[in-house]
Amino acid sequence: MGEIEGQARRYGWNSIARIGYPKGRFEAGAIAGRLQGGGADFIFFFGSGVEGIRLLKEAEKFNWTSNFFLSGPLAGKEIIDAPLSFNGKIFLSYPTLPSDLTREGVIEFRSFLERHKLIPRHPAAQISAYCAAKILAEGLKIAGKDLSREKLVDVLEGFYNFDTGLIPRITYGPNRRIGALGAYIVSLDHEKKSFIPVSGWLTPE
Repeated sequence: MGEIEGQARRYGWNSIARIGYPKGRFEAGAIAGRLQGGGADFIFFFGSGVEGIRLLKEAEKFNWTSNFFLSGPLAGKEIIDAPLSFNGKIFLSYPTLPSDLTREGVIEFRSFLERHKLIPRHPAAQISAYCAAKILAEGLKIAGKDLSREKLVDVLEGFYNFDTGLIPRITYGPNRRIGALGAYIVSLDHEKKSFIPVSGWLTPE
């Protein structure tokens, strides 16, 4: 939240409001009314997909729309049912897209699943876990037999553009603990019930 507010101010957005709510007590109508009354042009939402849909449907009752930004992994499949009045106004961020998948990476991943008799029930989560394991295995391989926590950290900090073949290239450093620092932005196509990429890989400024 703080990072978004800081970035917004760098772009000259001086009228910024943060609206919170207790867990399990999301009053969509009241929040929609408050946002509409304040003339909010951009909303960065960090609730669940179900809560997001409730907010959008309440906003529609006020005959009011706004640009709506949220994290793709948090949004869930519910966002597909957003009101048509928000067509072209819903944007989601994702840490990876299908375009990150290389032919070699997919073959290797499928071979791994078959070898261990794993069922691809949640591909995104499985690919994420697989890539994390692959990064760790590479770090252990480079670190060698005399392994220590400090040595492994030093090795990982030396990773630069490490290619898993399935996600954006990974880079670490002494002051960088997020391997793929950035996201893709996609927009919701209401007619096709699908997502359209509207940006390449974006990194924080």
